[in-house]
Amino acid sequence: MITFTLFLVLSASPQLDVDTLGPYKVGTQAVSFQDANFGRGTITGIIYYPATATGPNQPVDVSGGPYPLVGWSHGYTEPVTDYAPLLSHLASWGFVVAGIGTETGIFADMEEEANDLRALMHWAEDESFDTNAWLFQSLDHLNWGAGGHSMGGASMGYLARDEARVSDIAMLEPYHGSYLGSSYPAFNQFHNYDGRLLVVAGSEDTTCPADSSVKPWFNKATGTENAFFVNIQGGGHFGATIWPNWEGSLSASEQQRMHFRLLASFMLVGLKDEDNRMAAITGFQADNDPAVKESRSNVPSIWLGQDVALPNELFMGIAGQPNNHARMGYSFTSGNRMTRFGLVEIDIATANIFIRGRFSSTGIRESTIVLPASWSGTTLYIQGASVFAGAGSVSRATTFLVP
Repeated sequence: MITFTLFLVLSASPQLDVDTLGPYKVGTQAVSFQDANFGRGTITGIIYYPATATGPNQPVDVSGGPYPLVGWSHGYTEPVTDYAPLLSHLASWGFVVAGIGTETGIFADMEEEANDLRALMHWAEDESFDTNAWLFQSLDHLNWGAGGHSMGGASMGYLARDEARVSDIAMLEPYHGSYLGSSYPAFNQFHNYDGRLLVVAGSEDTTCPADSSVKPWFNKATGTENAFFVNIQGGGHFGATIWPNWEGSLSASEQQRMHFRLLASFMLVGLKDEDNRMAAITGFQADNDPAVKESRSNVPSIWLGQDVALPNELFMGIAGQPNNHARMGYSFTSGNRMTRFGLVEIDIATANIFIRGRFSSTGIRESTIVLPASWSGTTLYIQGASVFAGAGSVSRATTFLVP
């Protein structure tokens, strides 16, 4: 696989490869409490978090905090421990991950699971304000992320409906149908969700087939800021769990790696503003991944990166709405002009456009520019736009310091 170095905004320091464990050790805490916010009774779960040492009941590593909170919903009859490698991987990248431990029986209900997860997330936030609690000062108190698998993936629809704090949702092989309490009440309102969305399918998933169960969630989410659909070719239903070899012709290690990569990259983009991580989902860093990728983003996302073997080239990509006009440009000075598409933060008068044309049906475009030696030490101001029939929006602006 080609090795790429990605660059942080305003920095030429290389980022770690998200396929590997992040920079933090991971601790775990099993929790049980009486819900005081929503009257849900006894709530149980396991919390994965950056810690000073690896293992159960270790102190939180406050030196890197505070951290974003991400909730996790399990699949039908799957305990949260079946997702321990996935959730530990996410926590190692600087997240407090709260996995719900209820609704594990044969009569499980996805709306009840969403309600319990909501209670667990509010409890975690309350604990972060308590000077006597082990979570004290560990959370950043900003927007929340959440994810789930299978039944838990579908429960994200109910969480999105009921919890405004959740801005980033990952649905891994989500169920859609009338069992387990029915996904239809949440599905029928899912067009109202206006945050960011990642939907992951397996092309050989026989439990939640990609076309009939998974992709309808992506298609329904027309109001999202960003929506991404990734269909893992050869993937089965259990790549997010400790049993990835149960289904699918793709190797178990690849199925698991893909889920680790997608979930961590998505949350890093949405909750930590590491926009260049999009390259691992829809961009050049994912070119060799066994997956078909689509974007349907009302607000475009952009990313940058370099191949370590080609230091004089800069990859640039944008994900927006299929068939819209794509624009992505750079300038050597910043700008500050309000337009009908939003705030343009590159200098329009001197900008160079390097992506111009329509998005394909996938909603994704990339290009490469050669960096002249004379640009060394220069800062590029970069922004993208997705436009159609006189309407559209601009991406968040970013900068790149030419090495």
